[in-house]
Amino acid sequence: MKNFKKSHLAAALALGLAAGGVQAANVTAEGIGELVYIPYYSTIGNQETNFRLVNTSDKTVTLKVMFREGKSSLEVRDFNVTMSPYDVWSGSIQASGATGAKITTSDTTCTSPDKNQWVRNNNGSYSVDFVDRGGIASKPNEGYVVVRVLGVSDISTNTVNSVPYLAKHVNGAPRDCGAIDWGYANAFDSIQGQFREPMNVLAASASLVDAANGLATSIPVTVLANVNNPLGTDGLGNYGNNIINVPNQESLETTADDFAVVFEGDTAIASSDSFATGSGHEDITAALMQDTVINSFDVTNSSWVITFPTKRAHGTGAVAPFSAPYPVSGLVEISPSYVDDEEIAFSAGTQFSPAQSIPTINLPNEVNVLTFNGNNLLGSGLTTNLSIDNRVSKGWLELDFTNSNPLSGATVTLDGLPAIGFNYTEGSESSISTAHSYTKSVR
Repeated sequence: MKNFKKSHLAAALALGLAAGGVQAANVTAEGIGELVYIPYYSTIGNQETNFRLVNTSDKTVTLKVMFREGKSSLEVRDFNVTMSPYDVWSGSIQASGATGAKITTSDTTCTSPDKNQWVRNNNGSYSVDFVDRGGIASKPNEGYVVVRVLGVSDISTNTVNSVPYLAKHVNGAPRDCGAIDWGYANAFDSIQGQFREPMNVLAASASLVDAANGLATSIPVTVLANVNNPLGTDGLGNYGNNIINVPNQESLETTADDFAVVFEGDTAIASSDSFATGSGHEDITAALMQDTVINSFDVTNSSWVITFPTKRAHGTGAVAPFSAPYPVSGLVEISPSYVDDEEIAFSAGTQFSPAQSIPTINLPNEVNVLTFNGNNLLGSGLTTNLSIDNRVSKGWLELDFTNSNPLSGATVTLDGLPAIGFNYTEGSESSISTAHSYTKSVR
């Protein structure tokens, strides 16, 4: 047994193999993988969130794109995308009505449902509204995005009537997206049988645009590699050995037994010894576990986004690392401590002078926007406010998760919670987003 903290980056770069050569599910620093989280989207105040997905391989790839509202992580829209070799698919999440949102694209890449089921706009683009789930959900105008690689195919794009043939772009457009969509509805086994297991081929980028105020910033994305390895190593496997499903099936990133292994520091831990036995969400949770979240802040000009992308998966039974079953687990207690730019420290415990009491606060949602002294720059409805001493204008902040439960496998225990996100800072003529830094606790 060992008890130590190490940086998130160091854990992400650890590419060791367990016995038998099994590759481990991990957050990748290279930015190419099988699972992408875009931690925040918003259409509030006519903001737009743009994103771009890239198939970096010479193979045909099928993806599922899922949009989740920010309070309870309920899906508000999903669909499949079939990308030909080296293809790019891009879209924009835009406002629709007072509190709604829609996905809009001018991209010709094949989707299922096909574009004949989308709305054709006057400018030639296509769009489909998000669904307001009501109940415990927030409005669909802010949330986060999940993209999963479902399978890859090395069938030649010249093999007539195959999915790779139909999806291949000729003179700027795929040959026949409608035939692929028909196959999902009427010949699903044929679609699935043309793809092998997922591989690390997906790259992504995203940005938040406030056109009314002339502001735009990139959104740091989180990419996980090696999250589906049914044969033990990331590779092509056998045809039909994939996780392709019908376009409206939810929660793929929480499907039981989807995943192989997770990291214990620099060493991979096999599923049978650790987190993934019977519950595929736990090794994704383990890969994202952070003991503390660290970033800079500016009281007047910044807000933090903190997203827990697997929280809803811990709904029944063993809920670790959250403190109670969903949705009671919505209350995540954090203990903040901060240092201003003149190196004066403020914390809830033992303090440097001048003394300042900082109470613990709660993050109640799947997506949380942490504001400082009430300055809600993003106009979010998912805010939690942190009051900063009036002598401090900017500095750096560390958040400890104080009511989490250890996530324990047979050989390793991780402390903290699965968290991703960034600090959004707005200036008079520009804005910038900086990914959080983290510490990891492994014992």
